[in-house]
Amino acid sequence: HHALSADWQVTRQLQNISMEQDSERNRFSQEAQAWEQSLEQRQQELARVQEELQQAWQEGNSSQQELARWEAKLLRVMGALNVTQKELQDVQGKLIAIKQAVSSLHVCLNADCCPSGWLLYRGKCLFISEVKKNWWDSYWDCKDKSSLLLVNRGWESWILPHFLQADGAKYWIGKENTYRLACAGTPGWVKAVDAIPVSLTRVLSPRYNRAYCPLLVAGKMQNSLCKKSYPWICEQPPLLSSVSESLNPPLAED
Repeated sequence: HHALSADWQVTRQLQNISMEQDSERNRFSQEAQAWEQSLEQRQQELARVQEELQQAWQEGNSSQQELARWEAKLLRVMGALNVTQKELQDVQGKLIAIKQAVSSLHVCLNADCCPSGWLLYRGKCLFISEVKKNWWDSYWDCKDKSSLLLVNRGWESWILPHFLQADGAKYWIGKENTYRLACAGTPGWVKAVDAIPVSLTRVLSPRYNRAYCPLLVAGKMQNSLCKKSYPWICEQPPLLSSVSESLNPPLAED
């Protein structure tokens, strides 16, 4: 029954994230439509100016000064048109990116990109424990799961789920320099290794009672004595091989 409740919570969280992605995609779609309408208006204005300029040529009643005024107006309209086209391209690029993100999310939901009981959130698979351990035991638990304690790489660029920012929410997390020497694999990911830098042996030792370890408190980075017991968060990249197979099924052999 407890496992069913945890799975229901993860499914509910995934549905909320999917709804946020859909809302963001709709916003970009509306913005793109607005820019397309603006571009069409600019093109119509350009056509009118060109028609008026052609009439001025045919009638032959425009002085050089009048002709220069029309040419200047034409240049201004063309410049505004170029700016509008660039802004439209930027919005369309954002729209394509959000559509790809939504597509990957739906594919991941169908292809089980994350292990059972893990939460897929903003390109990461997160394991959020329900029991409490000290920082060292939490660290090794994540390693046993072929993952890492969640590493703070700047909360501004990666917003945490709301329930991790709630008052009273405390979770052990990792530190960037803990894994700095183990960079490998997918860009932006830091993989766990068995060899721990010598400078960290005292911090990682349960016998070092004065060690302070990173603790996430209501969504903000703090420090606490490593020997204290709190829940913890592990992270690992999603299994993108299953996603690529779903997006690009292999060709049938001859």
